[in-house]
Amino acid sequence: MNTPGNDRDAREWAAQERARRAAATNPPAPRGSGFSRDFFPAGERSLASPQEAGDAAYRHVADALRRPPPVELPPDFAARVARIAELQTATAVTKSSRLKPLPRSSAFERRLTGALVAVFALGTAAAALVYGARVMAQLEALAGVQGLQWLALLAGCLGLSWSLGWLRRQAGHDGIARPG
Repeated sequence: MNTPGNDRDAREWAAQERARRAAATNPPAPRGSGFSRDFFPAGERSLASPQEAGDAAYRHVADALRRPPPVELPPDFAARVARIAELQTATAVTKSSRLKPLPRSSAFERRLTGALVAVFALGTAAAALVYGARVMAQLEALAGVQGLQWLALLAGCLGLSWSLGWLRRQAGHDGIARPG
């Protein structure tokens, strides 16, 4: 922002615009490797006034922005990128549980899982008996009786929706192709 008595930004902007226009009207011949010695040759580094030096510096920046960067890609760059993309896609697809069926659980694993679910259900029931009255009182104080009824209705709807989705997946009506 320009303030009275301080127009340094305006001078900088004007120098940048002069350099941009000069670079547009007199494009430089392509040269160099992109290093600073190519952008600032020794003859232009020692100009008479600071303004000329600033204009020359901005001119070199404008020239550099008009040229593509001096990057030499290997001849097989596109093939390498395609190969990397194929490998990443292949590993992402093979890790997908939708394409590969899960291995069958052994009878021991199924019994152990059932036992753990039963223990979890018993623990939940015990916690509800011990702490349920206090939790319900706090929820009732927080949401009111009608709010508590709405929360129960929401929990019931979510549980019904999730259980119906689980039943649909168990029946094989989820649209996933299974080997068989």
